Amino acid sequence: MRRARRSAHAERAITSAVRGLCTFVACALIGALASAAAALRIYADSEAVRLSPDSRGFLLTLERLGILSAVQREIVIDRLLALDAEELDAEQLKWVVLMVLSSQPGQETAFAQLEDLSAAIRPRLAH
Repeated sequence: MRRARRSAHAERAITSAVRGLCTFVACALIGALASAAAALRIYADSEAVRLSPDSRGFLLTLERLGILSAVQREIVIDRLLALDAEELDAEQLKWVVLMVLSSQPGQETAFAQLEDLSAAIRPRLAH
């Protein structure tokens, strides 16, 4: 029984590490491809089901305003989809964006812009 528990724990740890590595590799590839300022993100069906049109629009707005880069947007989407929630709401999106921005050096201005923007549009995202 102990061996089975250790095996299950090891399997979860390996799965988590592989996901992290995949995220890192994906972000590196995205960074290499994200040089086109006019690029448009096409969401997979599985992403579109969990991210509302308002959430996707908010991400697009953040990117167009220069608050998020394309790479940061992909990190945000990855972290949102990793949450254990059927439907992701605007508050969860805001917190994940804040966490991504705060985890990266030199993003203080973007962080402040997001705070101002989210305060200004909070009533619209609540619906």
